[in-house]
Amino acid sequence: MSQPADGLWPPVLDFVSMLQNPSVGFNDAELKTCEIERDANRQPRPRSGNFAVCYKATFPATNKNVCIRLFSRKADERRERYAQISAHLNAHPIDCLVKFEYVEKGIRHPNPADVGNKTWFPLVRMDWVDGSILFDWLRERCQSDDRAAIARAAEKWVELAAQLASVGIAHGDLQHANVMVTPQGQLRLVDYDCMCVPGLVGRPNLELGVEPYQHPERNEETKLFNGLDHFSELFILVVLRALAADPQLWFRHIEPPGGEPYDKLLIRKSDFDAPHRSAIFNEFKRSPDREVGRLADELLRHAKVPLARVPALVTFVFDFEEVRNLFRQRQWDEGLERLSRCPRGNQPADLVTESAIARDCVAARQELERTLVTGNEQEIQAAYKPKLLDNYPAAQTGVQAAKLSTKVQAVLERLEDAKRSHNWRQLVSTWDANGDVLAFRPSANGHRATVDLWRERNGLCDRVRRLKNAKPLDAAALGEACRMLMLKGGHPEIDAEIPEIQRLEKRASAFEVFHNVPNTPGE
Repeated sequence: MSQPADGLWPPVLDFVSMLQNPSVGFNDAELKTCEIERDANRQPRPRSGNFAVCYKATFPATNKNVCIRLFSRKADERRERYAQISAHLNAHPIDCLVKFEYVEKGIRHPNPADVGNKTWFPLVRMDWVDGSILFDWLRERCQSDDRAAIARAAEKWVELAAQLASVGIAHGDLQHANVMVTPQGQLRLVDYDCMCVPGLVGRPNLELGVEPYQHPERNEETKLFNGLDHFSELFILVVLRALAADPQLWFRHIEPPGGEPYDKLLIRKSDFDAPHRSAIFNEFKRSPDREVGRLADELLRHAKVPLARVPALVTFVFDFEEVRNLFRQRQWDEGLERLSRCPRGNQPADLVTESAIARDCVAARQELERTLVTGNEQEIQAAYKPKLLDNYPAAQTGVQAAKLSTKVQAVLERLEDAKRSHNWRQLVSTWDANGDVLAFRPSANGHRATVDLWRERNGLCDRVRRLKNAKPLDAAALGEACRMLMLKGGHPEIDAEIPEIQRLEKRASAFEVFHNVPNTPGE
């Protein structure tokens, strides 16, 4: 049996026999049923990382895959830190991170006497991510000259960085082997040993990450904070943008023909030490994508500033001038939406002031629109703020409606007067004369049905009168009109005449029957 690599911490190879027999090796009941992926020699197939070795496990009953991570070294506080990370991720799930479980007593050591009589060692069980590590994925895309796919990955990388920032997370070890690309082109992060969540801010970092992806200042004394990834995020973005513009960089700097291959992404530590002699940074300056040169200069500049002062990635890619143009055009909503993608602490001072004005304008528009929906004309008048809304294009529909509010209120009062005085013809004529003012006003909805009813009753009343005074009298038509009016509730202008109209109808009907008596004498 090999000697422990770190005090009483065994090398991962000690656990191979346990991986070959999961029912004995694992403590977890479900893991006991899994099958570990094997290589051509029928041995558990390892995937080495910086601080752990990963194995793919499959549950035969469900065909579900998981990742088993076995640690290659001892780390104090590991369980407590993983508990904090797990709790935060469960409360703030994001697409780029996968579910995991830290198992303190996870895998059995085959020979406890060799490791201080310790039987169980921890492991991490994670959802398996189908796909390729970023290094392999980029190599294939560069071979096929798939610039569009790499450019999309660069865009998704910016989105991923924003996702992490939105929930206060720093991964802590962003590098090519910890970024997975799924078959659908989505980016997923794995290996959370260095992660910082809000509950861990200020703690020492247990691992330093991989050079040269990490800021040169990072060392054993570095404390965890939520900006720990900022330098690494910019590093990887420079690489992605550069390869999207010129995939042949891969074959000049990573796999040069006849030269020594490089196992990281384009940039070496020596490039930061002497950038004026760096072949890759000179290539960045000549990139067909002008942004590559600018971003590379920012990467070099921020390698020399304190790690805590490296701003979020969105600061380097954010177009503040676009926001300024939107604000100049008083397109406050669009401007605020764009600005929301940039952390407030990184916004220029002029945009901090302008965004405060924009928020006031948007709030005033939203309040006006709310009152227009509820339909209280007095509230509409109170919510109308000319200084904030008159020159605000998105608010103009509401502004025009608000400017009509005083006139609408006056029309509504006349309608109420007509109803109180039972002047139904005035009710209808007032409504019809102001249809353009009352259209689409919720405040007028209470009158609409009454007006429609009295318009019909007025029309039936007029029809009954015309038929009553017509010569010759059409008794059938008069009776029908009268009945229709009565079904609608009658009309005060003609209600008193109804008995007389009914007598006229009967008389006319009787005369018609008499008129139709045959001239020939009957029996």
